[in-house]
Amino acid sequence: MAQGKLTDKTKVYPTLIAIAGITVLIGLTLLLLGRFQIDVWITPVTETPMPRADPVPDDPELLVPSPQPRVTPASPLLSQATQSPTAPAPPGKLRVSNPTDHPIRLALLAQRSAAATASPPAPYDPPAHWDFAPEEGSSQGLLLSLPEGSLRVKRGDILVAFAQDGSRLYWGPYVVGATAMPVWNPHQSEWQLIFKP
Repeated sequence: MAQGKLTDKTKVYPTLIAIAGITVLIGLTLLLLGRFQIDVWITPVTETPMPRADPVPDDPELLVPSPQPRVTPASPLLSQATQSPTAPAPPGKLRVSNPTDHPIRLALLAQRSAAATASPPAPYDPPAHWDFAPEEGSSQGLLLSLPEGSLRVKRGDILVAFAQDGSRLYWGPYVVGATAMPVWNPHQSEWQLIFKP
């Protein structure tokens, strides 16, 4: 008899241990899953009409979004400059100011003069560029020149500038005599360009 009771107890204990182990395992699983918050959101799909495509404007300033420079009246560089759209746009020197905290490269693509000959004739001179340190020429601006001598920009010449510090800032493109910048200063017979962040 004693041996029969012993075998019945030995059969019950593994079953109780298995049930307790499974219960602990399920409890731990639920405890771990309770630590993670899982939300399921179902949003209804609604049909929205596609916006109609407007024609692309011909104005090059509208095609490329860029931070446009702001001209402040208190700036000594542009204190005497005129921004009249009816003012003539003669060839002149180019004065540039970089009051920003960014190193900037300015590139110029100048139209070839009618007197210059080339075979085959090219519409533009070779491009030129200048680098400006942060805040370089910020009060009076710098008069630009070329290695061959003086620089005179004229209506239709293209200017574009970009920051060289990885900030992805750029200015322009500007078309001399056709866009708001550079500004013609008739008192000094020069074009003036100020970069603003």
